[in-house]
Amino acid sequence: MGRRLPPLNALRAFDIAARTRTFTAAAHELRVSQGAVSRHIAQLEAHLGVSLFHRDHREARLTSDGIAYAEAVGAALDRVEQATKSLLEGRQRRALRLKLFPSLAIKWLIARLAGFHAGHPEIDVRLTTTPSLVRLDPEEDDFTIQIGTLPQAGIQHDPLIAVELVPVCAPGYLRRTGPVEDPADLLRHVLVSSIRR
Repeated sequence: MGRRLPPLNALRAFDIAARTRTFTAAAHELRVSQGAVSRHIAQLEAHLGVSLFHRDHREARLTSDGIAYAEAVGAALDRVEQATKSLLEGRQRRALRLKLFPSLAIKWLIARLAGFHAGHPEIDVRLTTTPSLVRLDPEEDDFTIQIGTLPQAGIQHDPLIAVELVPVCAPGYLRRTGPVEDPADLLRHVLVSSIRR
């Protein structure tokens, strides 16, 4: 059987009016008109079949029923607020922030994300790509994969794979210039390489 709850907007208006003791302050906090707050309270009183406030021109005083109801409603809304805050904070803690070269993200990581998510559905992966070497900022990044960079102080690092750099050329070029038998032989040739990589 479903819950028999009063209108939730009316409960919120009542909670604020009970705390502030005026419909005007409640209207200001809710960013609605004073008349809207009055209608919410009247709707709640009609739903409950009791008067919650003694009304006069300057102040809305709670009745004895209103005092008891305000304590219960306030405590319940406090619990909802705390549960919401805990859930949001917990979700933020479970975000894994990665910053990678675009090529590494596209050719290697993306194909593996589905398997990671299947094993760890509670972790939200946030991926940022950059063509530049990453200097990890603990406020923005949790993890990166770099090529040939020295580790930052205070950052844990582990070798992932050994990278072997190999010069390549067209076979016709090699026939014209002769074999490269020693790395020093490369100095006789024009080398083309990526500045960023």
